[in-house]
Amino acid sequence: MIQTRYELACELTRQMLTVSPSGAFFDHLQYRDCCRIAEAIERGESLCDILSMAEAKRLPDASSWLKKKL
Repeated sequence: MIQTRYELACELTRQMLTVSPSGAFFDHLQYRDCCRIAEAIERGESLCDILSMAEAKRLPDASSWLKKKL
């Protein structure tokens, strides 16, 4: 099944929210970074451009997810 950019962005956000152990605090800065990456996905930016974003560099789990999905 091919996912739309919107669906991929939503999946990334869900993935990042569930990476932390149950009961762990999810930093609002991490959430902001995840949202910026999701916005780049929705805009259709290239994988190379997204991986070079400072936000992606701060979230190594997001980088590995992006490499698999995009």
